Amino acid sequence: MADEQRDYSTEDFDSVELYFTPNPNEAEFIKDMLDTEDVACFIRDVHISQFPMNVGADAQVRIVVEEDKVEQAVALIRQAIQDGAITEEGYFAFEE
Repeated sequence: MADEQRDYSTEDFDSVELYFTPNPNEAEFIKDMLDTEDVACFIRDVHISQFPMNVGADAQVRIVVEEDKVEQAVALIRQAIQDGAITEEGYFAFEE
């Protein structure tokens, strides 16, 4: 298990945009959870508007994970949803 939070970028590993959420706090929770389970990941904040607002798809926060650990990340996120640790307002990229 990871003892410290790591900061990754797209250059660090082959990555996949996996999960989208409008909630930045939830994205941070997911990132911390995945880091704890040694799944390399980072948050990509997508703001289409120049104004700081969180409305629908214009304010998606995306969880990007290492390609080799997608299945593990999906299972962890699904379990967190089932346990009520995160809401169901987010969705997986493959469910678009």
